[in-house]
Amino acid sequence: FAPFKTPYFIAAPAIFYWQQAQSSTSYSNEGRNNPVYVGGSNGAGVAPMMVERPIYTAMGDLAGTEMVALDNRPTMSYGEQMRNVGRFLTETPMGVMQQIIGNPRESLGYAAQGAIGEIKGLINGVPVMATQAAIGYRYLAVGAAEFVGIASPGAMNREIAQYGDFSGAPVEYSNMSQRIGGAFGEGFSPNAYAKAGEYGVAGMRALGPTLGAITESYLAKTGGILYAVPDGVGGASSSARLDYMGRTPDKFSRTGAEVVERMRGEGLIQGEGALLRGNPNGLKLKTDAGEFVNIDASVDMAHRIDAVSWWNSTGVNYGARAPEVRSFMLDSKNYVLQPSSQNRSAGAQLGITYNPVKLPR
Repeated sequence: FAPFKTPYFIAAPAIFYWQQAQSSTSYSNEGRNNPVYVGGSNGAGVAPMMVERPIYTAMGDLAGTEMVALDNRPTMSYGEQMRNVGRFLTETPMGVMQQIIGNPRESLGYAAQGAIGEIKGLINGVPVMATQAAIGYRYLAVGAAEFVGIASPGAMNREIAQYGDFSGAPVEYSNMSQRIGGAFGEGFSPNAYAKAGEYGVAGMRALGPTLGAITESYLAKTGGILYAVPDGVGGASSSARLDYMGRTPDKFSRTGAEVVERMRGEGLIQGEGALLRGNPNGLKLKTDAGEFVNIDASVDMAHRIDAVSWWNSTGVNYGARAPEVRSFMLDSKNYVLQPSSQNRSAGAQLGITYNPVKLPR
């Protein structure tokens, strides 16, 4: 991404490293570079005050207490803050260079972890922002309810205890270097998600037809086609069939199951159990020649009354895809299982087409 080439991309990691270093030494006896707090004129630190706070369960029940540190150090004057900022601006670049020159292998390891953290940050940024926004709205609602007396006192404290440590990040940072890199990566996360969506849409537009053809071919070979091609009729008639009557239910549908049960009772289907995709129950169909063949992709749902003949004589009077037409198409009494070659040959020999009708808007 172009933003990674900006000066901010170069300066940000150094700033984050410095901030982390300051936070890790905030309670030490040496605090002269801390821009906010200082432990006296000679830099001596002041120990933090320990306070006790309640711990709540996810259901809002009091589970106990814990001791936490409360920073009670005196605040710097404005002049002291500016002097420390000046030291940071001059000393940090020198310190970074000394670290790289003196410990190149260690520095490379930190850089690698930081890069991993930036990648994780690109993933985490948008979910974290969305989660924190949702939690913020929840806090606002609970705080308002507590203020007007709708919620019980302490409701906000319970909310903070429940959600205060929940970030919403889908990928966890493994170490401090990753956290520092992740803080930077999260800033560019919206841009990354937007680009990913843009590339995804472009990819689907480019690959959609190809993937569709591959999927259709696979389903045809495995017997997984959801709807059968109209009774051996192709080309323009096939399009008219879909427009006027809708799709034929496949042999694995509810209509197909009813056909299988009826034909099993008639002795035309051999085997027990339902007809499932891949035919794991090994059902067989009796052909006109009297032999039983495996029910696979070479077996169609065939109309007992030709769909085109019924349309031209009856369905055309109701209109395209009218309830009466769809009822005819979904009625199991109108179907039998039949080898594809026989079904499609019969359809091709009809030599008639669908009478046109105005399609519904």
